[in-house]
Amino acid sequence: LYDYCKEHNIKSRWQMQIHDELSWEKHKDDSLETFIELQDIMGDWTETQVPIVAEMDATKTTWADKKAMEGLNDLQVYFSN
Repeated sequence: LYDYCKEHNIKSRWQMQIHDELSWEKHKDDSLETFIELQDIMGDWTETQVPIVAEMDATKTTWADKKAMEGLNDLQVYFSN
């Protein structure tokens, strides 16, 4: 994730890691496609014997109000409102 963000000049940053979650804060200059790519990177661990599933939730307010995102279309709809 670090290498991808550095290579692509991603301005969004993760705020914290909580157990098995990463909390990201989206920068206005970064596209929503960035988060799909980050999700793909998190799920691409070929060295593991157990598949890694990286799910995504998003919120514009608080963690308690987060909504499950099933892909780019969900992100676009959610952030267009």
